[in-house]
Formats: sequence, C-alpha cells, structure tokens
Amino acid sequence: MQAKGVTCVIRSLMGGGAERVLTTMANFWVERGVAVSIITSVPSRLDAYPLDGRVRRITLACPHSLFSRNGYPWSIRRLRRAIIKQGHDVVISFMDRSNVPILLATRGLGKRVIIAERIDPRTQNYSLIRRFCMRLCYPWADALTVLTENVKTQWAERFMPAHKIHVIHNPVLPLAVDSPLPDWLPEKFICCVGRLHRQKGFDLLFQALPPVFARHPDVKLVILGEGPERAALTRQAEELGLAGRVFMPGFIHNPHAIVRRASLFVLPSRFEGFPNALIEAMSLARPVISYDCPSGPAYLIQDGVNGILLPVGEIAGLTSRLNFLLDNPEKASALGREALKVRDYCNINRVMEKWSALAGLTEAKSPGYTPPQAAPAVAGQAEKRI
Repeated sequence: MQAKGVTCVIRSLMGGGAERVLTTMANFWVERGVAVSIITSVPSRLDAYPLDGRVRRITLACPHSLFSRNGYPWSIRRLRRAIIKQGHDVVISFMDRSNVPILLATRGLGKRVIIAERIDPRTQNYSLIRRFCMRLCYPWADALTVLTENVKTQWAERFMPAHKIHVIHNPVLPLAVDSPLPDWLPEKFICCVGRLHRQKGFDLLFQALPPVFARHPDVKLVILGEGPERAALTRQAEELGLAGRVFMPGFIHNPHAIVRRASLFVLPSRFEGFPNALIEAMSLARPVISYDCPSGPAYLIQDGVNGILLPVGEIAGLTSRLNFLLDNPEKASALGREALKVRDYCNINRVMEKWSALAGLTEAKSPGYTPPQAAPAVAGQAEKRI
C-alpha cells in the first residue's frame, strides 16, 4: 500500500534557485507532517541549503552511459527501485534533467507524477535527442509546472494538453536579514546575486560600469555567487579598469543581510526562469534594475513604478539608469517601496497551497489568489576582490 507522501528528484541540492526552492518545499511539507524523500545524483555533503532532518535523503550514483551523455544523470532501473522503496504516492521531478528519467522510471507504478520546468525552455539549446525525449515523454506526466504564463502558452501547450499544465511561480523564501555583515563589505555598493555564468550577464554589466564608477567614485559592485566564469570576469574587470571596485566573495548561504544594505540591485541576465534573486531583492525594498529577459522580470516589474526594465544587452541604457538612480536616491527609495508589494504576489504560503493542492496533499485555501501577470500594476567570508 502506498503511503501519503512525496518523493522529489533533482540532480543536486548544490547552490541554485531551483535547489533552494525545492529545499524550502521539502522543509515546508515535513513541518506539516508530510513524509518527504529527496533523491539526487550528487552526494548530500555538497548540499548548499539546510534540509530538515526529517526529510529522507537518498543519493544514486550517476552511471556512465549513452543516457547520461545526453544530459540525464540517472539509471532508470536504480531510480525505479528507489521510488518503489520510498512507497510514496506522489513523485515530483525538479528540472528538465530529471523529468524524462522520472517519467520512464515510473511507468506503470500508478503514482501521481508531477514534472517541473525551472527555466524558460525556449532559451535552451537542447540536442535533438533531448527535444525528442521531452516531446515524447512529457505528456505521460499527470502535471507539468512552469514558471510563467508565456512558457505555458508558447511552449508547453504545443505538445501537452493544456489542462495538465500549471503556472506556479517561485515564492518569496524566508529572508535571514540579521546575519552579521562581513568586514570587507563596502559602504555604498550595487549588488548582484547569481551564478558566475554567461546566463547571468555580468559581463554586460561590467561594460556599463566604467562611466558609473567615474561619476560615483564611492560606489562599488558586489556579486554574490560562484561559477565557471570567475576567471573571465576577473580578466574583464582588469581590462576595463574596474580593479579594486568589484567584490566577488563567492557563494554565500544567506545573502539577504548584504542585499538589504545595497544602494541598488541589478539583474543583467540574458535569460531566467522566474528569478529568485530579483524576488528577494524586491521583497527587501531594494530599487531594482533588470533586463527584460525571458522569462520572469516582466511579471514582477512595471517599468518606472516598482523597478526599471531594459532590453537585454542594452549597455548605454543600463549605464544611464544606474547613474540616474544613484543621482536620485529619493526616486530609488520610491521604487523600493513599491517593490515590496512582490511579497503579496509571491507569498510562500499561497504558492505552497498551489503545490499542495496539485500533489493532492491538501485543498487550496486561497481561491481568490491570482498569479502575477506581465507588468503588474500596481539574497564573515574571506574576501575575493578584483
């Protein structure tokens, strides 16, 4: 007999927005008496976020096979055995690298299977094999969650029944604003949070900064995150004369106390899913500037009302807006006050009611709640300094 509970599958719980959301979901459920297991292919010693001790943690080694070489770090047989052993009636797969394997591993088991896309698939350069597997297998799921309405209508509905597709955006996660501030933190700074990866567009931000730093000699840049582009960004900063003005301290578990002190928050990403870092900065009343990348920022920001939106890659415009808000702190503060309303749009209890209802764990209790639409009206460590 299957037990009422949830088995979640994700490649890892290392640093990242999707990983943090799933950790929060698991903790939320076990606190309310729901049995939760999490299966990963990366060992738990590399987990970046605190997981409630009541969550059962399973690691399955990644096999070397044709399947894994095409981006799926799982053995279908091992996955199936692990899912059967957990005995839960609901299985949730987080991120595209787990979705197809889970759908194959659960065939015929009689479980409710929910798969989740955590980024805009339209921005991904998937191989032909990956695309074929997704189109073939995704309709087998009982439900697919996506982060924005445009991903639902412009991508998922092309190959999956509309009634199976659910838009559930990321929640405002618990914010640890009372953490001690590191000694190296500048007095006045622009802040970014994200993996040091081309996706996040920090190279674009660097191009916009020389005129800003020349106009505002007391302002620095702080980027909280780690990734493969550290060396390239360090070289670029030196070439642009930004040495000594950019701080990259690496991954920080609780960045919110630092973000709260920032003069401005910038999201220069080329693409996103539904950016946690932006949600958190807005919920901390920070004035935000973001590229209008696919997909997410336009669902949170109304340009000139609760933040600034710019076309992706616009360097001169980014320089201009940075200078404008640094020159006009009153306007920046007004944007920050309006940004606080994101707490209503992304309230964690309301978001989790949707997940719980979808998983059959409880009835939704906020029938009047509506996800945000595009342009609504109304994030002491050793210093790594460039």
